[in-house]
Amino acid sequence: MNRKELFMKKRKIATILLAACLLLGNVSVANAASIDNGNKVHFNTEDNDTDLTLLQSKIATEEVTCDFTDATNDGASAYADTRRVSNKYMWSASTMEYNFSDQKWTSNTEIFSTYAKTSEGFVMSGFLLNPKGQSNYNSALREGYLNDSAYDENQGHYYQCVVSDEDCNNITFMLESNVNVFIFDNDINLIYRSSDEAGVTSYFDRYYSTTKTIAGTSNKVISLGLIDGNYYIVFKVKDATATTGYHYGYYAGQPLPIAQTTTFSDLTHYTTIKWNRSSSSQSASTQTLTINCPSGSEDEYALTGVKFSDKSKAFANNTYASSIDYYYTPATASYSKKLAQTGGWWSDLVDNNPPSGSIDGNYATSVTVHWVSGISYVNASCTTMTQMTLDYLVPFGIIVG
Repeated sequence: MNRKELFMKKRKIATILLAACLLLGNVSVANAASIDNGNKVHFNTEDNDTDLTLLQSKIATEEVTCDFTDATNDGASAYADTRRVSNKYMWSASTMEYNFSDQKWTSNTEIFSTYAKTSEGFVMSGFLLNPKGQSNYNSALREGYLNDSAYDENQGHYYQCVVSDEDCNNITFMLESNVNVFIFDNDINLIYRSSDEAGVTSYFDRYYSTTKTIAGTSNKVISLGLIDGNYYIVFKVKDATATTGYHYGYYAGQPLPIAQTTTFSDLTHYTTIKWNRSSSSQSASTQTLTINCPSGSEDEYALTGVKFSDKSKAFANNTYASSIDYYYTPATASYSKKLAQTGGWWSDLVDNNPPSGSIDGNYATSVTVHWVSGISYVNASCTTMTQMTLDYLVPFGIIVG
């Protein structure tokens, strides 16, 4: 009996993780892909063997395997019509992405509402919220420790079965120093290992890896897209005698905007408003900043903050202005939004809660000058020297900010 036949014979517990439509915001539960709880599988690896034949044999003979007979991605075809970013989100603060230590998912979590800002405008750094939502899944983010105290120190495997399709094919891993990840196809052929980042490239439509230092610990972060198919995800200990570095986590589904990036206006923009000899206040447009997302992926980006700086104090005489108001027009809105001043005229003006929705489009800015009372100088004017900054999140591994 070959490995494939043996593999198909063993079907005691199905642990199907459908990496499809985990992120559907407004799709009914009936249309969302079904996801079972999944099971951790531990077996002894006293020899700490990395021999692939032995590893494949253990997968094939393990009591917990995957039965893909009924695996379907019911919601994937509707994904393009329903996806949207209704909230901004990351896995943690912008300088510490992928810190899984305190993050938990529950059965009825809706991904788009999961992350929130603090009153100071920072993304909450540790815990995920638990709002209500229509997308019903059990674990979008999975994590664990390969030296779980409930098992022998020499154990070190965790199985998942992933069904990938072209719309929802992303997997992002975070691996501490003592964890390797292996990916096998449905026939238990090795297609990737993280130890030397060797893989069968025909299985991937993209691949990216980097290293993140989180709380003093080095973590390998890997993001890849799998072609349509069924896959095993296996985590394995590198050194069973090590005392640290056993933590791993991974997310499977549509690529998430989880990498922080910033775009600046190309140049500082000068705007001079001359008093018209009658009005108590006057307005003028300043610069426009444009974000162009790749076609079809606009909703995989999320705007997190807008900053509009006026640097004119050192360069212009604003003697005739009693105050200045600063506005911007969000790309997805037809109105102008006044920016909050953080102190004085010439400090940063910020919007830490910009409108939700796709960030693709033009962001126009304007200023309104309020003239001093009793102004009489016919050549009175006010000059601003502004620069706009947009902070946003991009899908990690697809675009690196």
